[in-house]
Amino acid sequence: MDMAYNPIIAVQSSAFLMTLNRKGLIRHYAHALWYTAALVLSMYHMHVAYNSWCWVFWAKCCLVFVARVKLGLSKYLIWVIAVATSLPETQEMAKEVASRVNEETKLGLSIFVIMALICRYMMQTTSKGDGFDNSYDNMKV
Repeated sequence: MDMAYNPIIAVQSSAFLMTLNRKGLIRHYAHALWYTAALVLSMYHMHVAYNSWCWVFWAKCCLVFVARVKLGLSKYLIWVIAVATSLPETQEMAKEVASRVNEETKLGLSIFVIMALICRYMMQTTSKGDGFDNSYDNMKV
């Protein structure tokens, strides 16, 4: 199922809510609440649409985050890899490989361990404490 336009409701509602905020009709936290609700609804729809292969989508999201933010890979390389792994032929091959695995619990446990390690790696921070490059903070103006 194509999910390309799924988060559009969050983007469009954010623009509308920011207009209401600018005109003083709502406060900034109301915008944050409704925008978060729209994103959560979008994520729930993706979860329902992907059924049993939902973990593949979220694993791809985590891997893309780690590749771009932590490893500093080129966004163009990441896009090529994402497109290649999202092709129907590649997904069918992955389904065949997964169906050949006899013990699904071992597969599920290994996926859980891999995702936990990725999340732990993402949560680690640098020695400065925030995980970002603060080299511009000490520059003289």
